[in-house]
Amino acid sequence: MNGWMMDNLRQKGVMIADFAETLREYRGPDEISNIKNNDIHLSDSGHILAYQTLYDTLTEHYPEYICEEGPDVIQKRSRKSREEKLRASKGGETPGAADLKKDPAEAIRSIIERVADSEDFVYDENKQLMEMGLSGLETVEIARTVEKEFFGGREIIELPAYDYPPCIRPGFFIDLLNGRTVRSILEHTEDLPRYESAEEKAEIERTDSAVMKLLRKNIYDYLGDDMIRVTADMTFFGDLKMNHVDWYNVLYPAEVELNMRLDPAKSPSPETVTLGEIAEYAENLK
Repeated sequence: MNGWMMDNLRQKGVMIADFAETLREYRGPDEISNIKNNDIHLSDSGHILAYQTLYDTLTEHYPEYICEEGPDVIQKRSRKSREEKLRASKGGETPGAADLKKDPAEAIRSIIERVADSEDFVYDENKQLMEMGLSGLETVEIARTVEKEFFGGREIIELPAYDYPPCIRPGFFIDLLNGRTVRSILEHTEDLPRYESAEEKAEIERTDSAVMKLLRKNIYDYLGDDMIRVTADMTFFGDLKMNHVDWYNVLYPAEVELNMRLDPAKSPSPETVTLGEIAEYAENLK
């Protein structure tokens, strides 16, 4: 496709910003992609390089567009680390009473219905936004609208870019406005299997590896209940009924403690990988 564009579009007077060639020729000190983090997308430096390529191509043909504040003055965005975001989410940020002029559930429903531009949309507080027909972009727009209307535009809602934001339920945002925390408070724990006794729990957990013990502890802390039956053959999504935001908030503390990334353990699919497979993956890396 690149070759065809080079051969044909220039003849039609189309400007070509050859970013592919720019990438091949780059020999600078910065990481221009996030490939080392198992993410194919450009880093901040890569986006600046792309902008530089576009800017140079445009001003080569139209010098009148040259400006003093070219791409060389762009500063890399200062993002919070995952650890900083986690600390912020655990503390929660409750909106001021004056900001909530109506019930949180009503406020969130109003925002979601405003964003969902579809006649087929049917609101259900207990369904995932994806199940209601919303896209990932609409989910992000809902999150940013909540931040703007109730938190002064501060970015306090963590939507992992490497997962699927549509899996979030309206309850995630309702809990946020209720001040419980940024993470999703699970209301379905009564439906999960439970240990019959502390003795049964101790017997099942007796052979746990160190990583499996850590995963269990994080799940218990997150759900607020240490008698929920958690076994190595369970999955986060099907058996524990978690969504991707829940996954993030359970797995990230384990990543910090183990000093390793557990994202690759989701292969082949985060919906089907078991707790035991995640623990085995981490043990092998150790």
